[in-house]
Amino acid sequence: MWNNTCANGNLIKPAREWGDLVRAAFPSYRGSRPRMQLWHGTAYAILFYPNFGEEAKQWTNVLHTCLARTDNSQPSFTHTDVP
Repeated sequence: MWNNTCANGNLIKPAREWGDLVRAAFPSYRGSRPRMQLWHGTAYAILFYPNFGEEAKQWTNVLHTCLARTDNSQPSFTHTDVP
């Protein structure tokens, strides 16, 4: 279901709470999870850029990892690695 608060980048939670939502979606799952990439533009007018930070918190919690690095190797481009 669409949630304006979330879509507008106004729903901020601790990493553990975001991760708990993923784990609650399939509580009996005990397998490994694949590596992933998160892509999020800064000019997109439907899902706002603050959601990237919330996504990163969620999936680093679920995958038990941290953000490895962030660089701005190109103008208007930010690259963040999750190992």
